[in-house]
Amino acid sequence: MTPLEQRFAFATTRGSFQIFDASAERDTSGTWTLEALARRLMVLPGVIGVGTVETFAQVAVTLRVQEGEPDVSETERWAFVSEGTIEITSGRLRVAPRSDYAGPALPMVTLTPGRYHARVACDRGTDAPVLPGGVELYRVVLWPAPSGA
Repeated sequence: MTPLEQRFAFATTRGSFQIFDASAERDTSGTWTLEALARRLMVLPGVIGVGTVETFAQVAVTLRVQEGEPDVSETERWAFVSEGTIEITSGRLRVAPRSDYAGPALPMVTLTPGRYHARVACDRGTDAPVLPGGVELYRVVLWPAPSGA
């Protein structure tokens, strides 16, 4: 597999954004548990919700799909890191500001259907000072999960 990298930039209005299989049901109402809020990561079939630091945030997301687990040293520069898994059945992955997003068409990433580990990193911790006009930076790395994982 040739590593693939794509960048996204958008505004969030509900304190999160989503990484999702294009065919997944994306209704996340009532799914942000206390554990998910603490992890800043909510996982449903075909959907990963990423909690942002600010409710109304400008975010820049770099999505990378690669063959194997990234080196753990890549996480050292990030203030917050969380992990989960996602099942991609359609072979099409999208990133969106919220579950009911109906704006301009979102870029689509094509990848082999299967189960993927996801490592999500953010440059800001939850105790970071609010900076007017600041952008939250995220790096999401996906790699195939072993069978049965």
